[in-house]
Amino acid sequence: MTIKELEKRSGLPRTAIRFYEQQGLIAPQRRENNYRDYSEEDARTLEKVKLLRQLSLDLEAIRALKEGSLSLAQAMERQAEVLEGDRADLERYARVCRELSQAQTDYDSLEPGPWLEELSQTELPPTRRVDPAREDGLRGPHPWRRFWARYLDQSLMILVCQVVQFQVLHWYAPPILPQDGLQAVVSVVLGSLLLILVEPILLCTWGYTPGKWLLGLQVRQPDGRKPTWDQATQRILLVLWRGQGLHIPLYELWRTWLCYVDYTDGKPLPWEKEAQCTARSIHRGRWAAWVACWLLLATLSDWSTMDSYVPPHPDAPLTPAQVVENYNFYKRRCYYLYDHSSVLAPDGSWEVIPSVYQNKEWKQLSDESFGEWSAVTFETNPDGTVAAMQVDFSPKGDPYRDVLDAEAVLSETLSQLMLAADSSGEARNSSQFVEREFDAQRDCGRLLDMPFQGAGAANQIEGPGGMTVTLEVTRCEGYQSYPGFENYSWLAQEEPGAGTLSFHITLEMP
Repeated sequence: MTIKELEKRSGLPRTAIRFYEQQGLIAPQRRENNYRDYSEEDARTLEKVKLLRQLSLDLEAIRALKEGSLSLAQAMERQAEVLEGDRADLERYARVCRELSQAQTDYDSLEPGPWLEELSQTELPPTRRVDPAREDGLRGPHPWRRFWARYLDQSLMILVCQVVQFQVLHWYAPPILPQDGLQAVVSVVLGSLLLILVEPILLCTWGYTPGKWLLGLQVRQPDGRKPTWDQATQRILLVLWRGQGLHIPLYELWRTWLCYVDYTDGKPLPWEKEAQCTARSIHRGRWAAWVACWLLLATLSDWSTMDSYVPPHPDAPLTPAQVVENYNFYKRRCYYLYDHSSVLAPDGSWEVIPSVYQNKEWKQLSDESFGEWSAVTFETNPDGTVAAMQVDFSPKGDPYRDVLDAEAVLSETLSQLMLAADSSGEARNSSQFVEREFDAQRDCGRLLDMPFQGAGAANQIEGPGGMTVTLEVTRCEGYQSYPGFENYSWLAQEEPGAGTLSFHITLEMP
């Protein structure tokens, strides 16, 4: 017979039937399609189990009866003695209640001492009435509870990896489009690897994972023991592959749906051959704790992400070494896969030369003599903090085009240099990072927004944190203003790649 027919005949829910199967009390055959086929013997066994459970007999005793190591007469005699003892205790408490009602005392004048002494001789036992359809049914597998428990465990591992990635290692996924998608893939992969290491240790020692403990789930061998490390490792690997499809988009949803269908159709899950997951009833406080955990995880994840945009030295007067460290942080945190990030040395020279823009792509340089940026020079105050910074920028021009987008190539390096020198403390507000980066790039455009007149032109603006940024055109040969742009943002090349253009830039701290 099918499990649906057995449910109707026995009056027990499907979860209770599967729980008894996991406990070894019934052993259905398998059809060719792998569905369970329950026999008359299984039905009779369930009726016996239902009777004995309603008599408050525990599962260990019922298993011993079925195995023949305990006789029915012995089991019933012991249980009768237990129930008689409970009845005596209950009668004692009932007698105290009657005596209190006959004492004709009110709440204000009640003297509890003598009555507490009377009750302390025997504690009131919990009720031993068992409803197997309700209590053992709750102990069976619950697909949604199991799904959310694993989701919580996975999210916890992702958070740990994210904190280590951002706050400890300071390693960031390149911000390509879509940046969030790439970071999500990195986080899921790292979280899954960490879960493969952590979950077997938790299951074979503690017996739970955080998600399973909160939602009343446990993984046990058929004899009730905790799984071994080998069993727990095999289990998590099978869950990851057969249950979650290695988190491959769409395929993961398909595998999850197939597992849910198999479960509801009575098929065994691939990872529960040696250790099964069972559920027990839980009170509302556990659900409240589960919701609180999700809120805490979301809060910590947002904090970790936002904190990853705060530079090492966001405020106070900065030394040259601190400005260099900030610059390298911004280039490392914000560079794109199709761009090559530059790196400043502590003395202001270039460890990695800024790329040049040629033929509509950024090209990395190995020879500094072909670079467009000079070393950064620092003027310091008596206390060693930066008073001003100076750098020369000489774009080479694109030999493949008749136009030079001076604003684009200037802002690629100068915007991060301005942000790195900002000591106003605004960088601590990481929620404004995108806006600050946009403003710095816009400031580069404002620097070039002056009437074209060749060499000798100059412009001055207020940059991030109140710094004064000055740009002087020191050389301009072979360039003229591009039609429609009467400033230096777009320049026409008289001979592509053959002109000479130099800017001297000064950043004075407020």
